[in-house]
Amino acid sequence: MLYSISRDYGIPSLVRIVTDDAIEAIIATGWLGLQTSDIDRVNNGPFEWSLEDSVLLTIINPVTASVNPGAAKYVNLFSVFPDLQSLNPITTIIPNLQNVVAHAGGGQALAYPLNLGINVVTVVATAGDSVLLPANVVGQTVIVTNTGANSLNIFPFLGDNINNLGINVPYPLAPQATAEFLGVDNSDWRTTASGGYASTQGLTAHSGGGQASATQLNIGVNVVTVVVTTNDSVVLPTTVLGKTVIVQNAGGAALNVFPAVGNSINQLGANVAIQMIINSRAIFIGTQPTAWVSIIQSG
Repeated sequence: MLYSISRDYGIPSLVRIVTDDAIEAIIATGWLGLQTSDIDRVNNGPFEWSLEDSVLLTIINPVTASVNPGAAKYVNLFSVFPDLQSLNPITTIIPNLQNVVAHAGGGQALAYPLNLGINVVTVVATAGDSVLLPANVVGQTVIVTNTGANSLNIFPFLGDNINNLGINVPYPLAPQATAEFLGVDNSDWRTTASGGYASTQGLTAHSGGGQASATQLNIGVNVVTVVVTTNDSVVLPTTVLGKTVIVQNAGGAALNVFPAVGNSINQLGANVAIQMIINSRAIFIGTQPTAWVSIIQSG
């Protein structure tokens, strides 16, 4: 509910709003547009917005607001998006969601929904159990800490993308690691990560080889345990500058590692694979927007 709106004229012009909506709702896309009728009601007529407006928003306790409207629960300063439909916090807002249980069995459809702000995932019963980022909000931040026992799959919202890994492709987060997801546009997140490597175990290389159907690798550690015939294949994610992919060939034959379509490894040329012999390990480092450099160790 919106209780009041007023303007302090000057440069810059400051609009004061009092509401009891949750901070997660206020920083969601389109919140300001949804308040139009309430704004006009408490203003006793249409309210004129300016792109130069700053908004000082006071969030009060809905239980006590009618008795003591001045008892502020939260105060924060916002700017107004150009479409006049959404607010963007000028100072940092960090809601906090604790004790998240990742969805057992993984996948995007039933993944546990995360909030904007901090999310602490405490239960990851099996590798690949999943959580879901919110619908992307430009300029907002989601921080995820995995304190569970296994690697966590963090899915983008349906139709969204993380680090150009591909639409609906998850980002793996290792135990005791933390990743920060930054909304850079309406469907793309970018990450900064700290802590351990995400780990994907027990991969099976694509029988028959080739790039098109090769088994997808993730950022972090990838252990390929099934390589039935020479040159069965896996494929690296789209190159992410400064990120690392570690591959171990624990299978029974030599393994072909392809770059993503249009990418290259060690300047061999676009879409050309490198071969990893049995019991070898390789570190792939993203050095350019479409190029990996590899360091291979045998035995």
